Amino acid sequence: SLGALNQAIAVATGYWLTPIVARTLSRAHDAVESGNPLAFFGVVLSLDLGFWLVARAFSQSAGRSRRNDDIDGVSLSKKNKGDISDLMKRMADLEQVAKSKDAEVERLSAKLKELDAGD
Repeated sequence: SLGALNQAIAVATGYWLTPIVARTLSRAHDAVESGNPLAFFGVVLSLDLGFWLVARAFSQSAGRSRRNDDIDGVSLSKKNKGDISDLMKRMADLEQVAKSKDAEVERLSAKLKELDAGD
């Protein structure tokens, strides 16, 4: 329902702006056709400003995306500030936990096989 509301607002805004934009473009077109150099430079500067704003918007959104995804690995370097021996100890602890979990899975599997054989 929120998408439908956004679409309705966009359509209403478009209908409201259409006559204003059409009138402005018609005046600019007539001024350029009449050979007015000031109108020509005004149109060129307007287009330049519009394209600059669009390019700036896309470059800023790309910058935010790049910061969020951490392409350059800045946050990874912040996390791994410990000594290599500390990291090796953490890795050994994780391997020990994994082995104990594997042993638990094996024990439960054997117990299930016992229960299935008993039936």
